[in-house]
Amino acid sequence: IVFARDGDTAFSIGALGNPNLFGQHLLYTLPFILLAVFRHGVFSLRGILASLVGVMVVAKVVFTGSRSSLIAMCVVGAITFFFLPFSRKMIFAAISIPLLLVVIALVPQQALYRYSTILSPDKSDRVLTDEELSAIESAAARKHHLEQSIDLTIAYPVFGVGPGMFPVASAEASKKQNEKA
Repeated sequence: IVFARDGDTAFSIGALGNPNLFGQHLLYTLPFILLAVFRHGVFSLRGILASLVGVMVVAKVVFTGSRSSLIAMCVVGAITFFFLPFSRKMIFAAISIPLLLVVIALVPQQALYRYSTILSPDKSDRVLTDEELSAIESAAARKHHLEQSIDLTIAYPVFGVGPGMFPVASAEASKKQNEKA
């Protein structure tokens, strides 16, 4: 397997070379990890192994700097917490909060900066690095696509633009507004 290096994180070349896709693929394991923990118990051998793998997956997802993967992981955690009985909520919180603090302390600066652009882009006057500019441009592009998707949903509320047709409809909407498609 060939790996590309991006700061302190190595990504495989190809489909998983994109941190967003890499984080997404890692997130696919979370339901299975949670199933093993809940089925066998946190303190069983299988539960402990699944928990360790879960910690590694969560850490790796956070280290990728993928904002969408971070949000998805938070949603999975919130849903899991919501459906647990009270006694397991306490165990979940007692294990998750210290691990989360450790992971946050170890996150690379580049990933932290990408996460800071979730709520608002950097508006300081300092010179930005290429990674910081990329994070800001990516956040702006995602916001633009969200706005376009809301506009298209309002324009076509019943059937939408059709399965898999958002890129085409988005390009047409951009052309109508004299934007680059």
